[in-house]
Amino acid sequence: MKQSEAFFSGEAEAWLERNKDKLTGDNDPVLEAIDQYKLDPAVVLEIGCANGWRLNFLKQKYDCVTWGCDPGASGEGNHILRRTADKTGMSFECFDTVIYGWCLYLCDPEDYFRIAMEGDRILADRGFIVIYDFYAMDTYKTPYKHKEGLFSHHYDFSRLWLSHPAYHLYGRTIQDETSVTILQKNLESAFPVEK
Repeated sequence: MKQSEAFFSGEAEAWLERNKDKLTGDNDPVLEAIDQYKLDPAVVLEIGCANGWRLNFLKQKYDCVTWGCDPGASGEGNHILRRTADKTGMSFECFDTVIYGWCLYLCDPEDYFRIAMEGDRILADRGFIVIYDFYAMDTYKTPYKHKEGLFSHHYDFSRLWLSHPAYHLYGRTIQDETSVTILQKNLESAFPVEK
């Protein structure tokens, strides 16, 4: 079974139940990084949004339009859709900020290119991708302790986008074993005109 299928079939709801006390916004590395790097989001999509708690904070602080995707979402309020990272179901490309909120480590490696392509497709030029995940200099996996047969994948997920010349590293904060990495898309600067 693919990991996305396991999360769509109940593990996402189990994850939310196990972690609901942690989803408060207090000392959230993503919210702190958005403030630190002065992103000032206007139209945000969070992939792996759980119950939408971070989107609520962003909406209150920045008065921005928010959307969310999560395989355990109920689809109620805040434009939250029950989707996975490789299939957001968004038919428009207008987000200036796309957040991967502590979810990429649980995605299937065979979907990484599709995830990067989908993220790029829905991100506006000069927009930001914010990745919150394990900080990993090496690539490896460990058994996912909550469900047999699943794995936690450790990888610098920013490399999926940084291989394209339109993306550059805008900022990164590292805390313990986690990081928030911010990438900016700039199509105009990807291939400068040679003089």
